[in-house]
Amino acid sequence: MPQDTVTAAVPLVEVRRGPLTESLHLGHAVICDTSGGIVEAWGDPRAVVYPRSSSKMIQALPLVASGAAEAWHLTPPQLALACASHQG
Repeated sequence: MPQDTVTAAVPLVEVRRGPLTESLHLGHAVICDTSGGIVEAWGDPRAVVYPRSSSKMIQALPLVASGAAEAWHLTPPQLALACASHQG
């Protein structure tokens, strides 16, 4: 990832344990309107990112929405596997 993309990242999530910050997650986020115009942005809205495993649940939506999960009688553990990362 280019250095300017890393330095442009902003705090998005702070996990606290009592008064202490346990972890701080940096990143980029953007909200677009239906024409693709930027409504709100945090960090660099033009940063190129690779969502990888964070997209798995979205990629599994057609399995449920199409009725295939029900037709094949998939169980909750099987659906969880469809949403999971398979290489760590």
